[in-house]
Amino acid sequence: MPGFEIKDPYTGIQVPYKLQKVAYYRENFQVFFKWTPKIIGTLAIVVGVIPLTWTYLVKQQQDQEVVVNRKPRKL
Repeated sequence: MPGFEIKDPYTGIQVPYKLQKVAYYRENFQVFFKWTPKIIGTLAIVVGVIPLTWTYLVKQQQDQEVVVNRKPRKL
């Protein structure tokens, strides 16, 4: 029949398959690792920042003790 066109029933935007796949894995990753940033931040503070600060402060205190307890040099 002239003038009659069969259109696709789907009228939404065409999202490429690879992009759909990436979105699927990204969504599942975010759901599974929902609290990961909070956990990583806590671990970084407990494992990294606190020991480094402790070490730095102990070293400074030891340096001060060495300077304070040093005998005066004879000139």
